[in-house]
Amino acid sequence: MLQPFDYDPNEKSKHKFMVQSLVAPTDTSDMEAVWKEAKPEDLMDSKLRCLFELPSENEKAHEGDGEINKSGSSNITKTESVLSKSVRFQSGDSEYKKLMEENKRLRQNIQRLREEYKQF
Repeated sequence: MLQPFDYDPNEKSKHKFMVQSLVAPTDTSDMEAVWKEAKPEDLMDSKLRCLFELPSENEKAHEGDGEINKSGSSNITKTESVLSKSVRFQSGDSEYKKLMEENKRLRQNIQRLREEYKQF
């Protein structure tokens, strides 16, 4: 059930998402079954926060006047900003892969230790 809250018009351009991920076995073809059978400790949660930039009132007025150069240069700057962010993400991608492999190795180690413990 939704809880009552105070509406803030500045918050309408901000969103939060919860992203859950799971390391799936390589021999699985039914991904729906993997999610249904997943244990809570196997799930990895990440919070994703997005802020959508809205054009200011001045930019809206100039676009209507036909000043293409000003809005065009603004679009180029925003595009360059997006590209630089994607480059940073790609460089972090290799680090992410390393962390995921280490996570997988540690989970296998935990599983091996549990099996050894059961033998005692």
